[in-house]
Amino acid sequence: MAGPWENAGVIKISEDVALVDSLDFFTPIVDEPEIQGQIAACNVTNDLYAMAVTRIVNVLAIMGYPQDMPTDVAAGMLKGFSDFCEKLNTKVIGGHTILNPWPIMGGCAVGMGNPKQIIYTRGAKPGDVLVLTKPLGIQAAMAAYRLRKDKNEKAFLRNMPLGVVDQAIAGAIEVMTTSNKPVAEVMQEVNVNAATDITGFGLKGHAENMAKLSHADIK
Repeated sequence: MAGPWENAGVIKISEDVALVDSLDFFTPIVDEPEIQGQIAACNVTNDLYAMAVTRIVNVLAIMGYPQDMPTDVAAGMLKGFSDFCEKLNTKVIGGHTILNPWPIMGGCAVGMGNPKQIIYTRGAKPGDVLVLTKPLGIQAAMAAYRLRKDKNEKAFLRNMPLGVVDQAIAGAIEVMTTSNKPVAEVMQEVNVNAATDITGFGLKGHAENMAKLSHADIK
């Protein structure tokens, strides 16, 4: 059974089968409803892929929205979320919606895997090489996305070369809507001792967590 510090919960059912599930949601990052739904679906499913679990059985959607939010915005987020899951050969089988002062979108992903093939945050060993499967800098790019929409904050971006901000934002959105399923499949084929995602705590925070759990140094 995995502890609360892992990317997903793991419950061993038998010698060959474990139930793996994760819950994640957040407030919108972009204004486009369908893209936001894709980002949310990618985020929650990647929690399982970070543990080398390649089979996601189903997904539940979680959405909160204010009373004055247009219905088509809510429908767009749900469509983006569902379409993304279908591309991963899994389905949204239900979920829950609530009225909330601000929008939230996310879900619960449920997967199955062989307990012997699941990769945990702990387990890093001396001599291991740290490999990043996606570029860093998403938060900085999306901060520029928000600043660009705020008339009072546009001055911060005036010294940026033409096109750099747009390119960074487009790259960040592409990364956030790219599934790590192929990475999980590769992790089943190569010798990986430990793995984790890099989200809210950044590279330093997640690397520190991995080092502590593994009783090792990461330099």
